[in-house]
Amino acid sequence: MSTSTLPYSHITTIATTLSNGTSDPATGYDDIPLYLSIIYGIIAAMSIIGNGLIIMVILYNRNILANPTNMLIFTLAIVDCLTGIVMFFTPSLVIRIRYYPFPSGYPGGPIFCHLIDSFYIFFSLGNLSVMLVMLISIERWTAIARATKYRQWFALSRVKVFIALVIIIVCILNLDNLLGKVYDPAVFPPCQWRPIFPQRSQNLTLFLVFEILRLFLPVTIIILCYLDIAKRTIFSSKVGGVFIEQSVKYTARRRVTITCFVSSSVLVACWLPNEIYFTLMNFNTISYSFVIHGITKTLIIFNSCANPFIYAATNRSYRRHILQFVFGKRDDHKSHLHRPSSNINTSHNR
Repeated sequence: MSTSTLPYSHITTIATTLSNGTSDPATGYDDIPLYLSIIYGIIAAMSIIGNGLIIMVILYNRNILANPTNMLIFTLAIVDCLTGIVMFFTPSLVIRIRYYPFPSGYPGGPIFCHLIDSFYIFFSLGNLSVMLVMLISIERWTAIARATKYRQWFALSRVKVFIALVIIIVCILNLDNLLGKVYDPAVFPPCQWRPIFPQRSQNLTLFLVFEILRLFLPVTIIILCYLDIAKRTIFSSKVGGVFIEQSVKYTARRRVTITCFVSSSVLVACWLPNEIYFTLMNFNTISYSFVIHGITKTLIIFNSCANPFIYAATNRSYRRHILQFVFGKRDDHKSHLHRPSSNINTSHNR
């Protein structure tokens, strides 16, 4: 099966069987270069360490989880940290295919192919990050544009429900990956792509519908939210129905919103090229390119480790609390976490 007809995965592994019925593990498939494996290993480690640090900092200041924004950021950090962990167990990322100890037999082989080698878990976590950033964007837009409705729309209990819903939705929207790879012990690697439906048009329709729902629609919502926020904060003298100079919480909202905007922009920049490329490739508009494939895949992987650096660079309160946690220094700023004006966004009504 050529890569141009694969509507199931954004990271493809191509396997061929030799004429004698066996596969050569050195030449019988398309493996990633060693340098990419090293790069992915570094990114995965950075993702685990950086997002793990954010998780510990927030748990260290547990009361800030009472704020919807911080709850979403905390969940996003967990997802990105898990992404880094999963990268070490997914073939053709940190571990090259030729060295990967594929499980054999039943049911281990089929389970591995459906969940791990298909990138179902990897892309489910990635799409969950996209959905969480979409929720953060909507939450920030509500805080700016519908301030009087914020407490009602983004009560902490509702945020937890939103998070649970997007987890379920993402698991469903990646079923094309889950079902598209099957276990074949007669070839190497033993996990092979197979069409879900007999007709190519049916497979492409499924791919396009899922792709719109799991990425293009969330990205569109993210962009629209921040465009409207920019219009309201840059080109208007009012925020949430009151004059900016009369808004006591405007500065704190602005700092948090800038942090979320930068994080969202990086996510869009990292994910959109790959999704556009593979959509065009699956519809035979463009042909498979190893270079483009490698670049766009690396951007997606890089996104999992970017947010901790963004938080530290764009929000001085996060930066301060990270340094406090790392160096074990507690001072008067600790109590500042519990006040509504905290830059780390701890109040209930933003």
